[in-house]
Amino acid sequence: MFVDSKEKLLCFEYLRNGSLRSHLDTAGSCVLQWQICYQIIKGICLGLHYLHERKIIHLDLKPDNVLLDDSMVPKIADFGLSRLLSEEKSRMVTERIFGTRRYMAPEYLVNGDITVKSDIYSLGLIIREMVMGPNNEGTTTENVLEIWRHRLEQDSSKMRQTPIEMRYRQIIEACIEISETCIAGKPDKRPTTGDILRRLEKEEAGNWSIVPVTPVVDWISSLSRLMESIKRMAVTSPEPRTIRGEESKALQLQPGPSQPGDRRPADKSFWLDATSNAKCYMLSSRLLKVTWGESPEHWKWITLPDSRFAECAELLNVYWLAVIGEIATEDLTPGTRYAVYLVYKLTGTSVGLRGGQTQRSSLRLYGEITVSTGKVSVDVVPAAARGMAAGVAYPVARGDGWMELKLAEFAADEKLLGEKKVIVDFREENDHVKKSGLVIEGMEFRPNK
Repeated sequence: MFVDSKEKLLCFEYLRNGSLRSHLDTAGSCVLQWQICYQIIKGICLGLHYLHERKIIHLDLKPDNVLLDDSMVPKIADFGLSRLLSEEKSRMVTERIFGTRRYMAPEYLVNGDITVKSDIYSLGLIIREMVMGPNNEGTTTENVLEIWRHRLEQDSSKMRQTPIEMRYRQIIEACIEISETCIAGKPDKRPTTGDILRRLEKEEAGNWSIVPVTPVVDWISSLSRLMESIKRMAVTSPEPRTIRGEESKALQLQPGPSQPGDRRPADKSFWLDATSNAKCYMLSSRLLKVTWGESPEHWKWITLPDSRFAECAELLNVYWLAVIGEIATEDLTPGTRYAVYLVYKLTGTSVGLRGGQTQRSSLRLYGEITVSTGKVSVDVVPAAARGMAAGVAYPVARGDGWMELKLAEFAADEKLLGEKKVIVDFREENDHVKKSGLVIEGMEFRPNK
C-alpha cells in the first residue's frame, strides 16, 4: 500500500487466543480453569451491558463471536447482524431471520421480535455451555458441582490458594441459576445485564476468594481496563450504516496516583494505645475490598489534607455497596477487646445514604463462620430524630474532622487467636437505591473503651 493511497482500512487488535469456541472441548464445556471461565463469563456480561445501555442489540452472540486476547480478556465481535434501537423504542420486528439457530431467542426465531432480551437468551446458553456443557438436559446442579470439584482438585497450579469448597460452589450455582433465568421462554422473565452483574457482585462480595489475586486473573478482572477495551472495540466497529434498525468483587481497590512529595502512608497506620499499650491499626481504603473497586465509573481516588493517608476513595455511583476489611489475628494484642470502626465522610451531594437508610455490619472469622451482625447507619442523625430505629448504631464525630461508625467488637482471646483472620464487613444491600458521596479513609481496629 502506497503512502499517497486514499484507501480507508479498518485495523483491529489481533487476538491470539482465538474464539471462546476453541476453548470448549468436544463436549462443549470449558476446558479452562474455573477462575478464567468465570472472568470470561463476567467479561461477556460487562460487554453486553455496555451495548445494551446504548440500545445496541448484537443479535448473533455465540462462542464463535467471543474473542480472547493474550490475557484471556473477552471481546464481543461480529456486529454484522446487530440492530440499533431509537431512543423511544425498545422493540422491533423483522421478517428476515439471520444468525445461528441454536442461540436464537424463540420469539426472534418464530416471530422476528427483537429486543435486548434476545441477546440475554444467547448469553444464557453460552454461560450454560461453559459451566454445564452442551448436552445438559437432565444434568443436575449437584452433578455439575461434583465435576468442577474434581477438576479443581486436579489443579496443582498457583490458582488454588484457598480451600475449594470455600471458592467454587456458590458462584457456580449462581452462574447456573443466571443461565436458567436467561433462557426463560418469555422475554419479560429474563434478567437484564444490570440484574446479572448485580447478582455476580453479591456473590463476589460474599466470597472474595473466588477471584484470587494472580497476575493473569487480576488483570482480567480489572473492570476499568475491560470497559476501555470494549469502548475501543465499539469505536473501531464498522460504520453506523452497518447497524440496521430503528441500542462487586467486588475487588480490592487499585492504587491511584498520589501527589508528588506526599509523605503520608499509603496502606496502613500503626500505633500503641496510650492506656493499654495494645496494638492499633488503621487500614487505608487501598487495603479494603470494595465492590466495583477497580472501576473509575464507580470510585475515584482523592487527596484530602485532613487524612492521615495519601489517598482516600470516593464513591461515585453503585447500587450494591460492600466494604470489607480483614486483619491477621497474629497482629492483635492477646487479651484485648477490640472495636472496629469505619472512618469516613459524606459529601454534601451524597445520595442513597441519608434519610433513614440503614446498612448491615458483620464480623466473621476466616472462612464461613459469622460471629456477629448488626444494623448501622452512616447518616448523621440527631438522637432526637432517630425515632423507632432501635438497635441501629450511628456515627460519632472524631477530633480529626472525620466520622467513625462502630461496625463490630471482639475479644482477642485464645479461641479467636487460633483463627487465621478476623474479617469485618459493611454493606448496603438495597440494590434498587443508587448510592454516591461516601468518602472512605479506612477501617480502624483499636481497644474498645
